[in-house]
Formats: sequence, C-alpha cells, structure tokens
Amino acid sequence: MANIELILTPASPTGSIVFNLGTPGPQGIPGLQGIQGIPGQTGATGQGVPVGGTTSQVLAKINGTDFNTQWVNQPSLAGYATEAWVTSQSYITIAALTPYLTSALASSTYYPLTNPTGFITISALTPYLTSALAATTYAPIASAVPVGGSTGQVLTKTSGTNYAANWQTPVVGDRYLTTSVTSNTIGNGNKTFTIGTGLSYTPTQNLTISYNAANHMHGEVLTYNSGTGVLTVDIKNHTGSGTYTAWVVNVGGVTPATSVAWGAITGTLSTQTDLQTALDAKISDAPSDGTPYVRLDGAWEQLIIT
Repeated sequence: MANIELILTPASPTGSIVFNLGTPGPQGIPGLQGIQGIPGQTGATGQGVPVGGTTSQVLAKINGTDFNTQWVNQPSLAGYATEAWVTSQSYITIAALTPYLTSALASSTYYPLTNPTGFITISALTPYLTSALAATTYAPIASAVPVGGSTGQVLTKTSGTNYAANWQTPVVGDRYLTTSVTSNTIGNGNKTFTIGTGLSYTPTQNLTISYNAANHMHGEVLTYNSGTGVLTVDIKNHTGSGTYTAWVVNVGGVTPATSVAWGAITGTLSTQTDLQTALDAKISDAPSDGTPYVRLDGAWEQLIIT
C-alpha cells in the first residue's frame, strides 16, 4: 500500500495530512481487435473519352466496334442550300412533273426497244457525243484530207465530185519568174542581183529586169547560182533611169528597139542595102536638071545654098 502525503499551505504551514491508499487491483484483459476485411478484386477499366481533340470538335464513331470513337471537326453547313435558296431557284415541283410519264406507267405500257431490263438514263449517255458537238468539232470523213501521201506531194482533184481528191507528185517544169530586192541603178553593163533559188536560168539566156513599165532593163544571163540565188547579167539596153530595190525578174521576150543617133552609125552607106535601095528610089524621082532639090511635104523643092 502506498502512502500519499498532502501538504496544505499556507494555512497549516507546519501540518500535514496523510492518506492511506489501497493496493491497485490487477490490470483488465484488453478487448479484442476487429478483423480487417479482405480487399475486393480491381474491376475492368471503363471506356473513357479519347484524349486529345480541339475546341468545338465532337466525338464521333470510327467504325462499328464498341467504344471506337475519336474527336473530329463538326461538318460545315456552308455548302448546303437552305430551303429559301432552293425555293428561289424555281426548282421542279411535283405538280410540274404531271405531264411526264412515270417509270411505273412506262413499264406497264411500253416495251423497251433495246433494253428489256430497264430504260436508258441521261447519266448513261454521258460518254456519248452529241450531234451538235460533233458538227462543231469534226469534219465529215468525205471532206477530210485524205490519208497517206509523201513529202512534196500535193492534193489534186480526181473528178468534179465534191471532196474527190488524192495526193499526187507534182510535175515541176522550168521556173523563171522571181523577184529581187538588190539595190541597182538602171543602165547598161554587168550587174548582180540576188533572186529566188532553184530556178532554171542558164548562161546566155535573155531576161527582163523590171521596176515598172517605165523603168526596166534587158540583157543576158552571165551566171546563176541556184543554191544561193546570185545572178549576174550583162544589160544590153534599158528604158528609164533611177536606183530601185524592188525588181521583177523573168525570161526575156522581144528586146525593145533602141534609137541610135546618126553619129553612132559606122560603115559606108553602100553597105546598108535596105537604106541604099530606099534612097535610090527617092533620088530617081528628083528633077534631073542638075539643080539640088529637097523633098518637102511630098514635093521637090529647089535647094538654094548661099
């Protein structure tokens, strides 16, 4: 047993009270602790919302598999026509189709001409060419250019029938007519021109080189290069004057006669038989009295020399 001393101050500074306490009894048995329950099994993970996505997207099915979804953009309605717009376009109404034959009535009334299982639709005719497009795109076979032919051949009529023609090799004869832009002055002597190529000029051949009816030259070919077109000529006579750069060149015909001054005549009169005969005939008609006469206006007049 234990003693407990209780000291009281300040009323009894020197006194004390002693209490006797009994011996403590034995400790009681602790209570039983509760038994912890067995944890349950974890369940399958549920199908949550896919991660990702952006503002305004919606969740859409990818295919028929359960929970197979993804975030997608909402479809835009900008490309769809509104009822008001369709109405404003004068679309075909059911009432407007009254005069037209329905497929049911057609099937029960008419027998398909070429297709016993159905009718040809407009869409089925898409690959075919319309007659209007064909007329503006293609020429009739009869009026087209014949096939075949070879380089250098020309299209030649074979009869008076429309479009009757075929390819034939032309028979090319001698060619002389050509032009030149070589600057040259009208006058006699040797001159050089550049004319067309592949012509038939040969040395000593007569030719005419003309600017116009009043200005032209006539001469003989000295040389001609059919590959380059360079022509050299000996001009024998000419008409007109001036320098030009637009000539027409062709084979020469009759060379125009040129006047000759009396001072340019050489030789004796007796060698000019035609002229001598003509003069003798005139002189024989003159008076023979020895007086000089001259014929004026068809009559002989006496010539008086002072």
